[in-house]
Amino acid sequence: MANAKRKKEYFDLVFLDWQMPVMDGIETARHIKEMGLDPAPHLVIITAYGREEVIREAEEEGIENVLIKPVGASLLFDTAMHLLRKQGKEPSPEIGQMSPLSEASLGIGGASILLVEDNEENQLVAMEILREAGCVVSVASDGKEAIAKVQQSAFDIILMDVQMPVMDGLAATREIRQLPPYANLPIIAMTANAMKEDRAHCLEAGMNDYITKPIDPKTLFAVIGKYYTAGMNVISSSFISGESSSPLTLPKIHGLDVDASLKRVMGNKYLYLDLLKRFMTGQRETPLKIHAALMNKDRHLAERLAHTLKGVAGNIDASELQSAAGELEHAINAGVSDAEIDEKQKELESIVTETIQNIEIGIETTIQGNTVSPKQNTANRSLAEILEALTYYANESDSEALDYLGSVLADLYAGCERKQVELLVIALRNFDFASALEI
Repeated sequence: MANAKRKKEYFDLVFLDWQMPVMDGIETARHIKEMGLDPAPHLVIITAYGREEVIREAEEEGIENVLIKPVGASLLFDTAMHLLRKQGKEPSPEIGQMSPLSEASLGIGGASILLVEDNEENQLVAMEILREAGCVVSVASDGKEAIAKVQQSAFDIILMDVQMPVMDGLAATREIRQLPPYANLPIIAMTANAMKEDRAHCLEAGMNDYITKPIDPKTLFAVIGKYYTAGMNVISSSFISGESSSPLTLPKIHGLDVDASLKRVMGNKYLYLDLLKRFMTGQRETPLKIHAALMNKDRHLAERLAHTLKGVAGNIDASELQSAAGELEHAINAGVSDAEIDEKQKELESIVTETIQNIEIGIETTIQGNTVSPKQNTANRSLAEILEALTYYANESDSEALDYLGSVLADLYAGCERKQVELLVIALRNFDFASALEI
């Protein structure tokens, strides 16, 4: 930077790694600011660990943004465009918070969307985001199912996961493009791998655009808005800021960024708890499955398992776990030695175990902290009244059951077996009203 100043060659943007030898990113940013450059460059810190600590230090130094590794091409591009478009004294959003949506990104209400995704947790997150925006959502679990649904119903847009079993997103897109009525149907890729070559593969297959996982609501709305213009929908900014009227109090969970995750699920605390429980159930044995696949010389399966784990870890903002899974996925793909892969697999297994233990403690703390006894129940709702109302909603297949459930969850935990309540929550979140009635 000093050499550039002497030569009067200025940089518009400086991306600084947080952890570097000799001088770390925060200290480097401090020195750059002290140089008094005119115009001063925009400074961005990139880090893989210690997110809360880094954000606090960055705020103190006046750094405008913090990016968490792995940084996808889409996020890097969006960050650069946001900073370069700023003019005059336009205030920047607070670090770690989303800026309000533009008018263009609010016009997606009424869009009929086919969500093609094999992972249930990813389905749940995407469906919650899209339904809050007023979209009509159908789900397919793999490429073949997507092709069948496209021919059965009319959709405005397809959100297509790239890596799926049975038939992946690229193959499904190619087949859909072979069907004359759907030659111009917008297909948007969803991928955790967003480097230049990944984007090229998506475009070559016939996709129109892509978004990176874990899904950011603001980015998702903006991309959909590029391809859907019919109708207008006004979305409350509280959904984007992560505000929630829910009385549920969530504890801090070591290794997870709870606040960031809540923003991703539009502030829905009950959905976030569902995601945590699904993560524990679905990923507890993943490291052992990866180990078994490697022992059977099935590197393709091991890589896919690591890729899935990386994605769902991103959904709950477990950054250390996400990075470890990504490193193992990359190592398997790069064909490094068995010894190196084995070391990374053991490291991943340790992090998964620790993460699940922390989640279990967090959920137990949440339940204890939000459960009220019948004597503390100021709403004077009897358990019979609550169950009668839930039965009515389920009989009518009414999604209002979800809102009502959120308001009475503490009462249910106080008066019913915890396992039954958890099963009821899962059934209603999946809109499985028949199972809810049985419970």
